[in-house]
Amino acid sequence: KATGNILLFLHADCILPGNAFNLIKDVMSNERYSIGAFDLGIDHPSFCFRVIEFGANLRSWATRIPYGDQGMFMRRDDYEKVGGFSDIPLMEDVDLSKRLKKTGSVRFLRPLIMTSPRRWLKEGLLYTTLRDWKLALSYAFFDAKPEELLKEYKDVR
Repeated sequence: KATGNILLFLHADCILPGNAFNLIKDVMSNERYSIGAFDLGIDHPSFCFRVIEFGANLRSWATRIPYGDQGMFMRRDDYEKVGGFSDIPLMEDVDLSKRLKKTGSVRFLRPLIMTSPRRWLKEGLLYTTLRDWKLALSYAFFDAKPEELLKEYKDVR
């Protein structure tokens, strides 16, 4: 239903930085980039969450794959060129990112997008972090099926 030339996909529990729209427009004005996202911040004061943020951002920088909780953005024509989101129950953000990064460069931005700590607080910091890494790596690099991965991912809303 969106009508703009730039698309932003944002999780409901994420808060964009104040100047996000200007930053997004600046990145998308450069044809070199096919997709962008923000570095991840977690809205909790504990140092443990800074470690999780660092690991999540390191994973994204190293793989050049943005995740949905990072506020993924792209030009509409690039989104349509790669066929948009796949109809899969999990990892649709990773799937789209992998296809878009084949068409151009990926850009990660500061300041941080802030996400809710809800899942970590409910399921446990170590368990949630290791499970999420396992799911992401299984899908991104070992072609695990999203339907199988979904069995390990509980809805905690």
